[in-house]
Amino acid sequence: MKRGLVFLIIALALLALPMAGYSASMTDEAVLGNNRWSVQNDGDFIPNADSSYDIGAVGSEVDNIYVDDLYVNQARLTRALLTTGTTIPVNNTAPDVSSGTVFITSVNTQATTISDLTNPVAGQIVYLIGGSSTVPSYVEDSGNFNLSAQISLNLDDVLILFVQADNDYIEIGRINN
Repeated sequence: MKRGLVFLIIALALLALPMAGYSASMTDEAVLGNNRWSVQNDGDFIPNADSSYDIGAVGSEVDNIYVDDLYVNQARLTRALLTTGTTIPVNNTAPDVSSGTVFITSVNTQATTISDLTNPVAGQIVYLIGGSSTVPSYVEDSGNFNLSAQISLNLDDVLILFVQADNDYIEIGRINN
């Protein structure tokens, strides 16, 4: 009887181990190779110490990271952000700015004044870059645009605008090249 009772106690203790936090399944260390990171049940991937670990290293960079939204606390960028410019169609007086922030004028076939922006978003920064000096686009200091003066967007000239609201664009800078 004593032996049976001891066996029963040992069996119950072994059954209770998984409930006490022990598991026969793979641990974070087995999956990740170290104890610096953990994968939570909800899928969150978190470090075990704040601001202590890197992902990748010089010569062992991460190739691509795909995210829906990116939040960087106290951001520090050490490489330039890359963007491509969108070409504004020939003679367009109201370029669609919904596809980005950098827009390059075309070689127009007639005098063209940009009088509005199509599909702007409040808070957006828009860069208008002159793509040609042959027949450049112009932007007047009037109507929807609050500029320091008219600008002729000749080759490589830049007008930087802040969108306060639709039909309300403020110059925050310009570069005359």
